Amino acid sequence: MSGQEAEGTYYRFNEQGYMVMLEPYHLMRGYCCGCECAHCPYEPQYEKGSRQIRDEVKQAFADFLDRRQQ
Repeated sequence: MSGQEAEGTYYRFNEQGYMVMLEPYHLMRGYCCGCECAHCPYEPQYEKGSRQIRDEVKQAFADFLDRRQQ
């Protein structure tokens, strides 16, 4: 994946120029870092070491896969 493909998929830059990691990045890491990330997909949210993926994230991913198969 090129840098341009990674941007927008795994991260984006906010209005202040800070890099914001998106859910796919967090899911690839496999656990919560505990830094209160805006796109934390784990529950309990913001608890360092959490590995349980929130139900709404699972559903959104299932919906995404369904759309790709159509």
